[in-house]
Amino acid sequence: MTYFVESAAMGGERNLTISKGADCLHVRLTPAEHRVLERVMLGETNKEIAAQLECSHRTVEFHLAHIFRKAQVDGRGRLMSVVATGRVGFEIR
Repeated sequence: MTYFVESAAMGGERNLTISKGADCLHVRLTPAEHRVLERVMLGETNKEIAAQLECSHRTVEFHLAHIFRKAQVDGRGRLMSVVATGRVGFEIR
């Protein structure tokens, strides 16, 4: 599956938009939430994500809870589904 990725520097901040299709829900993520989402999409567990990002598994859970709320999903499987099918696009600020 291919995603459109656009990046630009805005006021010293990184702006990254990932979307597939114009009629998807656009969600803003923090850079930390984006790093967690990338790892989730690779199929990593919370423990593996925590080790890779050098944080606690509770921090990963915290970020995932925010991602779930923002993407309007109720769990990891549903999140992976809506991202893979392009029903949710993410903007990193």
